[in-house]
Amino acid sequence: MLASKAHELIKELDRSRDTVLPPYNIETIRLCQLEANELFRQNYEDVQTVVQTNTDTSSATSAPTLMPTISIRHAAIQRIKRCLLAYVYHRMNKIKSLRWSIGPVLPEHMRNNLSIDELEFFSNYNQTLSSYMRSIGNNHSLDLTSFMIPPKKLFAHIKCIQDYGPYETSDGTIIQLTFNSEHYVLTSDAEHLIQRKIAEHIV
Repeated sequence: MLASKAHELIKELDRSRDTVLPPYNIETIRLCQLEANELFRQNYEDVQTVVQTNTDTSSATSAPTLMPTISIRHAAIQRIKRCLLAYVYHRMNKIKSLRWSIGPVLPEHMRNNLSIDELEFFSNYNQTLSSYMRSIGNNHSLDLTSFMIPPKKLFAHIKCIQDYGPYETSDGTIIQLTFNSEHYVLTSDAEHLIQRKIAEHIV
């Protein structure tokens, strides 16, 4: 069947939709490219035949019989191209999501599943995202990947687990953080203090 290898790539994406990104299927991609090149070569030869029949009336009857075959091959080439683009685009989005969910350093088993070009894409995307977060952090990097789920409550109840001293919240209020003191602060401030192990959340 025409474009069967390209269809296998799409089925592979569907099977791995909710799992770890599978290894880059370089062999199937190579076979898709070979098939597309061969179909293009056959179409080129048949088109040349059709062009020649326009000037040779003795063989004009054979030209119409080639047109359906040329059209089918052309449709198969377009299908292969769409499948390859979908495969690359899906993996590219998965790689971007890994940066947000895992961080700037991928585990070895994930890196082994990426092609050289995909590793370069991840590195460039990581640099772009890091540069953007530094540009909006007001003299310090603002990590946009830390809090991916919106808070259910605007304020959180926290308890200090160390003597920290004065702390300026995001709304400009100065609070004194002393050992065992309790405070109601914005959830964003609470998450920041909890991450720095200055306070703990009181349920």
